[in-house]
Amino acid sequence: MNLKKIIKKPIHTRIRIGFVLKMSLLIFLINVGLVLSHYDLPISSYFYNGTFYLRENPYIRFIQRYSWLVIVFLYMWTMREYYRGKRGLPSRINYRQFKFLSISLFGWCIAFVHLIKFSFGRIRPIQASIFGGSFDFTPAFVFSNQCKYDCSFISGHTGVMAWLLAFSMVIPQKYRLFGYFTTAVCVILTALGRIMGGFHFISDIYFAMLFVAIGIIYTSKFYITDNKS
Repeated sequence: MNLKKIIKKPIHTRIRIGFVLKMSLLIFLINVGLVLSHYDLPISSYFYNGTFYLRENPYIRFIQRYSWLVIVFLYMWTMREYYRGKRGLPSRINYRQFKFLSISLFGWCIAFVHLIKFSFGRIRPIQASIFGGSFDFTPAFVFSNQCKYDCSFISGHTGVMAWLLAFSMVIPQKYRLFGYFTTAVCVILTALGRIMGGFHFISDIYFAMLFVAIGIIYTSKFYITDNKS
């Protein structure tokens, strides 16, 4: 009996330590975002000179209009692979992986992001009076009734692009590091485009990346087993 207690105690201790470390990291990351939110106006003002002068830049316009097509293409590919498997053909995406990718995209990257948008109703930089708009600036996490549709907090484009994290989790392990690197590059480029065009504050971007990443990582615990092939 004493032997069982000796064996079990370190396991419970490790679980508690692991939970404390995860919560500490989460609190730290949220506080980083809250600090960044103090720089919403200074960072956006860097790209404003009577107007957001980069808004019509081809790169900004591409991010605005077409960046989501990358996600559509990859999701359609995963759907094709999944249905190939259902027909008994060779497939690189199984049921659990496809379900994980679908929950990540339609749940975390789209539905959750838009729920936050509609809940806080934050106006975009181009709508703020300090940048020539007609609405008052509101900080992150402050409820506002100034925006009724397509609001700023949090960033939809950035949230959808973060789906690449989920995609990287289902590819073979030998390609996974490259997948994570590509995810980081694509998310950062999308985020920069949204800030420079006056569509989002930096806190919109940061919390979109943070919340979606947390949701995807949490969901992966229920659906993803290591894929070493």
